[in-house]
Amino acid sequence: MSTTRSVEPDRLAALDEADWLLVSTMAQQHRLKPLLHQRIRSRGLQDSVPAEIVADWASSFRRASMRYLAFRRVLSKLDRLLNEASIPYAALKGAWLAQYTYTTPAERPLRDIDILVMPEAASTVYMMLENAGFARLEQYSMPLGDALEKAKHLPTMRCTETGIALEVHTRLIDTPRRQPDADTIENVPMILARREFRGGVPYLSSTDTMLHLIVHAAYDHQLNNGPLTFSDVALLMQTAPIDWAKFWTMAKVGEWERGCLLILELASYYHNSNSWRASIAGAACPSTEQIEAAALLSLQDFTERGLIAVGAEIAVAPGWTGKTLIFFRRAFPPLHILANFSGENSASRWSVLNYPRWLLHQAKRVRGGKSNLKLAPEVERAISVRDWIYEGNSNDKGR
Repeated sequence: MSTTRSVEPDRLAALDEADWLLVSTMAQQHRLKPLLHQRIRSRGLQDSVPAEIVADWASSFRRASMRYLAFRRVLSKLDRLLNEASIPYAALKGAWLAQYTYTTPAERPLRDIDILVMPEAASTVYMMLENAGFARLEQYSMPLGDALEKAKHLPTMRCTETGIALEVHTRLIDTPRRQPDADTIENVPMILARREFRGGVPYLSSTDTMLHLIVHAAYDHQLNNGPLTFSDVALLMQTAPIDWAKFWTMAKVGEWERGCLLILELASYYHNSNSWRASIAGAACPSTEQIEAAALLSLQDFTERGLIAVGAEIAVAPGWTGKTLIFFRRAFPPLHILANFSGENSASRWSVLNYPRWLLHQAKRVRGGKSNLKLAPEVERAISVRDWIYEGNSNDKGR
């Protein structure tokens, strides 16, 4: 993935068929096949990679190129609808990154389109999109009022014409922890007021996008959403102006400074993107061991992410009381989780009848996962990274 570092030829030659299968599996999980296709082609490494994998990655690149055209069609449709209704919005993360930071949009595959609107406009936007050919996915049955209260975005929709998924966000953070009136990315009116237009489409400002990328990866996901973030961050700072004074002020308000340092160090390590360093001279940067642990943690198996997160959460909980509380919170989910699991309306109290089926599903997941012994290194890395990024926080949600 790196734009500045290379893998030694003898290390490539040492990989056998099973190794390459693992590499390609990780690439599939983390949406890296199109990017790896471009990397091996630009460096002339096709002969060092098995032919079937070269062909597979090339095919993924072509599919990503075609899919991006559909994304642009949907984004243009959204822009027209919201402009006609005079509703301010901003497209988030991937829509900008794919178009304006990567050499070609296919290098940065998009799962869905995310837009941010004011909370008071969200229900209107949702109904307007339903009338324009966007349908709620069947598995998302939560009433709009519950979603506005409990989630950062409304139930996922899909464009019936293209199949592209859409999320209407009312906030950027999974669980807000700070002052909503402070000038940071939790303040929706402020970040919409300073959005930037590219190609006629409004996006978050480059500075807000940078902080959103990092907080989403480090704090909302504890790096389990993959290493594509490192490329996103590196290429964003190479292609767009970042107001680093503003960035660090917002990071300090949100107590996100350490997570920012960690991911910026990873971006620098793999892509030699160092424009941020002068803005944070003297900061307590992560050690080489912390950087390596974070890099490995970002490649964790998607099918094991839940088990790793729970293992780390229980391990750092204070005493048996804290561990028991976490167990009960995980074992007895809120009513809306049970309802969504079964595709029912969470306004109905009968959703509790879905609990036995939900519990059986979770038991199968645990039984089908790796053993605790095999997951232990991943859990240790998760704990290590959490400890570092949350150290000194006054409101330590993650530990």
